[in-house]
Amino acid sequence: DREGTVYIAMITIGVREFVLGTISSQVTVLQMAVATSFDGGLSWSEPQLAAPGGVAAVSNVDAEGKERGTITTVDNDKPWMTVGPSPTDPDKDVIYLSYTEFEQTSSVLYADELAFLSSPFLATQIKVVASDDGGQTWSSPVPVSEKVFSGFSMASPGQDAAQQQTGEGTFTSRVVQGSQVDVLPDGTLAVCWYDSTDDGSDTGLATVGFATSNDE
Repeated sequence: DREGTVYIAMITIGVREFVLGTISSQVTVLQMAVATSFDGGLSWSEPQLAAPGGVAAVSNVDAEGKERGTITTVDNDKPWMTVGPSPTDPDKDVIYLSYTEFEQTSSVLYADELAFLSSPFLATQIKVVASDDGGQTWSSPVPVSEKVFSGFSMASPGQDAAQQQTGEGTFTSRVVQGSQVDVLPDGTLAVCWYDSTDDGSDTGLATVGFATSNDE
């Protein structure tokens, strides 16, 4: 920042346990953290959590007494950070951290009486968090891009866990990721990112998404 303080963003990896019906297991969770140096990078503060990940289990027992719920994990990846003047107070610097939120949802399936998890249905979205106190505390994550989906689901994107147990299957193939963020001289925040479009991430018909904000 303008006072010479250095900030570094990193991915922290933790383990979360979950229980759903007869399934009990652990998953790794990726989160965003930021550390600070006041001496040009010679020493660093303890990293502060900037954007948490998580895991959530949603139960849905069918008429036969079998668990048909879902497990959803949220991983944050691909951090990009910048510092610039606040749009409301040009004398104050704000730190912005953009990243991709990877949300994977699996349903409980059965082979005879053995329960297992389906292949995950992936949702991706670009989000941003901000800090106006030198990285000590961070705002709640704010969506920048739309949430897009990739994979096969027993429901349309956006339906809740109970609705995902009925209806026809849906296949989509779209991801957003790789955001970059910068602050313009007037304090406007600009974010761009990769959008695969609906043809999938490997075909090559991608585009670049772009959005701005002038209210931190």
